[in-house]
Amino acid sequence: MQTRCTSKARLSCLSTSQRLASIARWPASTIALALTSLITTQAHAGGLELGPGGTQSASRGGAVAAKPIDAMAISQNPAGLSFLPSDQVMLNLDTGFHDMCVDLYGYYGWGVYTQKGSPDPVSEFGSSTSSAYGTRELGSVCNTAPVVSQPQMAWVFRVAERLTFGLGFVSPTLVTGLHYGGPNGTIAGPDGNALPTPTRYQLVRQEVPFALNPTVSGSFVFSPMFSAGLTFQVAMAKVRSFVVSTQNAGTSPHDDMMTELESADYFVPGGTLSAMLRPTQFLSLVAAFRFSDDFRAPGTLRFTTNLYQAGAQGNEWAPYRNPATKLRQVQVSVPWVLTLGGRFAMPRNGQLTFNAPTTATVDPLSDELWDIEFDYSYNLNSRASKNQVDVGEDIQLVVRKADGTPQSPLLVSHQDLESLVVNRHLKNSVAYRLGGTLNVLPGRLGLSAGSFFESRGVDPAYASVDSFAFARLGLGGGVILRLGPFDLQAAYQHIFQETLDVVPPPHQARELATDDPKSGFDERIYKDGALDPRPTLDPSVPKSGDAVAAGQQSALFETGKSRARVINAGHYTASFDIVSVGLSYKF
Repeated sequence: MQTRCTSKARLSCLSTSQRLASIARWPASTIALALTSLITTQAHAGGLELGPGGTQSASRGGAVAAKPIDAMAISQNPAGLSFLPSDQVMLNLDTGFHDMCVDLYGYYGWGVYTQKGSPDPVSEFGSSTSSAYGTRELGSVCNTAPVVSQPQMAWVFRVAERLTFGLGFVSPTLVTGLHYGGPNGTIAGPDGNALPTPTRYQLVRQEVPFALNPTVSGSFVFSPMFSAGLTFQVAMAKVRSFVVSTQNAGTSPHDDMMTELESADYFVPGGTLSAMLRPTQFLSLVAAFRFSDDFRAPGTLRFTTNLYQAGAQGNEWAPYRNPATKLRQVQVSVPWVLTLGGRFAMPRNGQLTFNAPTTATVDPLSDELWDIEFDYSYNLNSRASKNQVDVGEDIQLVVRKADGTPQSPLLVSHQDLESLVVNRHLKNSVAYRLGGTLNVLPGRLGLSAGSFFESRGVDPAYASVDSFAFARLGLGGGVILRLGPFDLQAAYQHIFQETLDVVPPPHQARELATDDPKSGFDERIYKDGALDPRPTLDPSVPKSGDAVAAGQQSALFETGKSRARVINAGHYTASFDIVSVGLSYKF
């Protein structure tokens, strides 16, 4: 039975010459799919945020909301600024080390489609259906983005008996970059030859060339027991994201093209609102809410067609980096966080003072023997699940041959494109944090320790290497040493993350594919209208896992027999380490 060439199926029904002759007449709806994998967020994205930030946070498992001890309070609890023991300046350096890997299930030949009577698709890796390419297992790939330290700087000063201000540059501790494979979307295979990056349809790399977050904060004491504070912050960021999409649904590398999105928003307002209740000087209760506007800015989109045709000659297709297309707006939402915390400290003199004057403050290192704190956070990740791109001008997709033979471009009017919405399937999560400090030499030396647990923040069926928002357990410890007006701090925290097994959908003939992404998943090379006998055995995969994969590749053109492939089945592992040092000067 012949496939009817509808608007979504027509391209694969045409011969190469027919396709080149008619490509300019394609309807706009087909190209929209190429944009849907590109919208990702770097700052505060689910999974990329490792902790509240600062050396005290790293040492106490993040349980710092109710303990204002240094100027990082402008980020975590601005109401606590009023209870700092003195004016101060602070410099922290947070370094988040990452070990983020995925071992994707399957062969490179899974999802390679050919038409009966047509030659095997060829790329720089040779025939897509050959044993040398098609029967290679996808294998493991890890995040190789460089580790970048995050400076935290702040100045807190009291301007009146009841009013305190703070200024600085502060943020949570983040994974600052993602990079899977080489910049051209390849990795080195076991024999030294290049192979496509296994994660190419999820993400190749994501980087932030520029980021800054100027912050201003204020706290007011309303009564001896109650204060409130507000931090206003402007996030500034330039983001680049690279992912491979395909012209025709399937995994033949000769159809792949690199798509790169760049956008910059230099005014993303947000902040933290908090209230702090102190029934005594040594019992603190706090509620804090961190919020942010969306990243919302123009951008550009570039396609490099025939990405994997390096070395093409004559009338063979050759890589071509298209001119940039303007995007009217790239909109990326950011999770919000509600934190509730309580802290009890044992005073050094054994006296719990009620109704202290507003000017009375506590120096935790000098006035306490020990303290313990419990914080609960509710992370509103779901508000950041759906992101959007609006195209601002006509899209022209150009293909080239190595000998320069002119080709008709694909032209799409931006007026025919609707807003493109990406669902990242993030879920709200919770975090429980417990930490404390023992002042072994009151006024001189304190030792801190803490831990936290954070629940999974993504639907595991849509797990991806762009966030690793899985369940976590963190353990940390640190030291604070006072030398005159200086407080020196150092901390280390290790974060264990759950291992996630996302299994492939069960095998079905691709003719059974429906709009359900888990249907029609053929595990072997599809050649000449039937499953090719190579490989004779599919790779060993778990019979059951945490979820059945449902994340699909971005494909310009689909047919009833060539649906967008599920591309996120794999074994996901990660762990993180935070090393932080800090210096505060009190005056």
